[in-house]
Amino acid sequence: MFKQLTTAAAVLAFAGMSQAGTIQFDFDSLLGEVTSGDAADFGTDDFAGTLTITDTDDTILLDILDGTTALGVGPVAPADFTMTVDLDGTEVTGGSLSFSDGVESFDASIVAGGSLLFGPGSTFFITNLITGPVGQLDLFGVLFEFDGTGNTFTFDGIPTSIRDGSSEVEVNVFATGNVVPTPTAAAAGFMALGLLAARRRQA
Repeated sequence: MFKQLTTAAAVLAFAGMSQAGTIQFDFDSLLGEVTSGDAADFGTDDFAGTLTITDTDDTILLDILDGTTALGVGPVAPADFTMTVDLDGTEVTGGSLSFSDGVESFDASIVAGGSLLFGPGSTFFITNLITGPVGQLDLFGVLFEFDGTGNTFTFDGIPTSIRDGSSEVEVNVFATGNVVPTPTAAAAGFMALGLLAARRRQA
């Protein structure tokens, strides 16, 4: 019996730990705007310009996923969200990404070499490597350990026939890392171990 209880307490002590994997930040109701000094249509080979994505009054973080497990963080309004994607035709040439919970910020650079791809109707998405934070970062009440790389996928409904315009955007940011166990969970687990040991000595 004592062995079974200490095993349960040890599990509690490390609750929240995960192996390094994929962390997903799921944002909704952002504003996407296309700007260009050329007359070429967005999404064509001759286009040269920038896609800028920013937060609005309706922007929310729907949730954070650790792998396929939702952490139950959202919905919550982020303090800000800003993303720029520089495009030469349908090729990504650079950009930046930043979002915050009002205390700490996730800041990343978008590496050149990705592409703009098209889905059904007028939708498109951009897939490209990001170089983000390294080490621990506490965002939206969850402590993460990031290793500095990941992928960002943006989905939008901007029609390809426009040159300058705007549309509502949904963005999923993927980064590699893991959830760090909270001190509260660890302390509770070790406290349980201490209580069990004390009861065993009394018995």
